[in-house]
Amino acid sequence: MGTRLTLGQNDYSWCNTNFHVSGWDQKVKNFTGYGIPLFISEYGCTTNGRDFGEVAALMNPEMTGVYSGGLLYEYALEANGFGIASISGSTVSELPDFAKFESALSANPAPTGNGGFTSTTNAVACPTKDDTWLVDNTLLPAIPDGAKAYFTAGAGTGPGLKGGSQEANGTSTGNASPGSGSVTATPSSKNVGASHMGPTDKGPLFAAGIVFFFTLAGALLL
Repeated sequence: MGTRLTLGQNDYSWCNTNFHVSGWDQKVKNFTGYGIPLFISEYGCTTNGRDFGEVAALMNPEMTGVYSGGLLYEYALEANGFGIASISGSTVSELPDFAKFESALSANPAPTGNGGFTSTTNAVACPTKDDTWLVDNTLLPAIPDGAKAYFTAGAGTGPGLKGGSQEANGTSTGNASPGSGSVTATPSSKNVGASHMGPTDKGPLFAAGIVFFFTLAGALLL
């Protein structure tokens, strides 16, 4: 049994405009001759109120040759305010938009026959294999052996406190210096508290000594 593909698109751009202002004419143009069934998987807009003019477009020959109808967003009222019916437990109450949608469906029945669907396709053929496109047929690649092991044996035991995926090659050997991105060794107990000063710049001390000498000499002369 073969597989039949279908493409659904969410589109909320109608907003009480028309076929051209909403851009639906371009959707038809872009997918004419695409070769697979298309439908609007979600449509509807509350920005400018709702007159459900989308239904008239979806059932019109200007769209039926490319799109196989659509689905209103949405039936049950939620916090977003798009629903046309309120559901409370087992009780369903029709909202004002319910009657508007019902009227739109009644005024625009589904087309009969094939709706003028496109029987030919203009789909672009897959490119041939080259240095940048390594696919030479339409077959899916085989599952790697590592992936097979994962599916059969699972991911194994987690590393716990011994490290994570960022330490996949081993556990941590110390603490990272803030902003350095490098690791410094953790001090051992035998040198905790030890202090080692590096070379000291003696220039400032020499200058301070000279100032002190002349200040003292000046005081003696007074």
